[in-house]
Amino acid sequence: MLVDAERRKVCRYRLQIPVLFTWHDGHQTRTDGGFTRDVSVQGLFVTASVVPPIQAAIKVEVLLPQALNRMPGNTLKAPGFVIRRYSSSEPQGFAIAVKLGADFGSGENDLPQ
Repeated sequence: MLVDAERRKVCRYRLQIPVLFTWHDGHQTRTDGGFTRDVSVQGLFVTASVVPPIQAAIKVEVLLPQALNRMPGNTLKAPGFVIRRYSSSEPQGFAIAVKLGADFGSGENDLPQ
């Protein structure tokens, strides 16, 4: 019997690379940074000193290392939503549900609706 069976439907990859994230806190648009802890096509976990609120619409820019860069530019951009926060345990961070490959433009206020 498997006690800790993996319930995720997609494979996660342990990958620690820089990430920038932008969200609106109700008063202003904020941008901060951190590092991915793991990544999948449907989400990622980011460790960071600043943790946006749950359900915040967020724009993520993963800064790809040159060796992994298989597309124009050096970033992988995706809109998403914060689905979990961890601020008092392990490294502080948050989980984001994303739509990798979605085009949200280049404007500062292009957060998911």
